[in-house]
Amino acid sequence: AVVSTQSRSRCSCPSGTYWSEGTCVNTALTCPAGQYHYSGSCRECGANTYSAGGLTTSCTSCPSGSTSSPGSSRCICPVGKYWSGGSCYYCGSNTYKSIGMESCVSCPSGSSSSSGSS
Repeated sequence: AVVSTQSRSRCSCPSGTYWSEGTCVNTALTCPAGQYHYSGSCRECGANTYSAGGLTTSCTSCPSGSTSSPGSSRCICPVGKYWSGGSCYYCGSNTYKSIGMESCVSCPSGSSSSSGSS
């Protein structure tokens, strides 16, 4: 005889919790930026990943060409690009971003640059 077993992909959790990656997570526990929920506690994101924190259950990989230190809430974009909403974008015309800078800045008066300048 063949016995059929049915697996559940989701379980019901008690009030004040939600189902995530095989466990019920307390909704009152919010993790700080750079961390994520794991088995009822907060864990630090690894290098080259980031998290805004809150009720996040995993960290997001940094876009190609960008990096982050462990526990980061954002990635560091390469020169000529800036970070916004989880992606790296080219600096606009007449702006630039060099090593160590977080955002694009305007070129000095009388000078100019093309998009993506460093």
